[in-house]
Amino acid sequence: MGYDPDGMSMAKSNSIYNVVIDHCSVTWGIDEELSVADFHGNKRHDITLHKCIIAQGLRNSTHPKGPHSMGTLLNDTKQVSIIGCLYAHNDYRNPRVNSGAMATVVNCAMYNTGYKGIENLKRMQVDTIDLFYAHIDDMNTPVEEYLEAFTRLKSSGKIRFAGASNFSVWRLEECRQAALHN
Repeated sequence: MGYDPDGMSMAKSNSIYNVVIDHCSVTWGIDEELSVADFHGNKRHDITLHKCIIAQGLRNSTHPKGPHSMGTLLNDTKQVSIIGCLYAHNDYRNPRVNSGAMATVVNCAMYNTGYKGIENLKRMQVDTIDLFYAHIDDMNTPVEEYLEAFTRLKSSGKIRFAGASNFSVWRLEECRQAALHN
């Protein structure tokens, strides 16, 4: 069948429409985990990704361009709905909506998105992230620095709520006490 670096791809098929991908887990892709891209002028429209896990792109694998770890690429696709999906441990494209694509992204979670994980906010015309997490507690970072960063993001309207995961209970209490005193 040949080399296909995507975990699941619609890129090489002709006219794809009225497709629902529901409750699927797509992981360990070499390029995108789940690609709905159209590079050949085929028609892609009315596609729904619903409650899927799109995670753990293989960052250091055999991709010819070097390190990759990508979630979903939407390119020249119309009426794509991404609803209630979890994007986790992908460095990029969580999802990426390129020009020419029309998509709705609703009630999705992006977890441990890497250095360019949410590069897409302007492109998706998203102004605010509802819930923004600090994923891992860096014990060398003072709690005041976490609070200052979250406060700055909230004050600028970029986030509505901040959260933390993988923090010890005593460290969360330290954050709570610092917040009460500031």
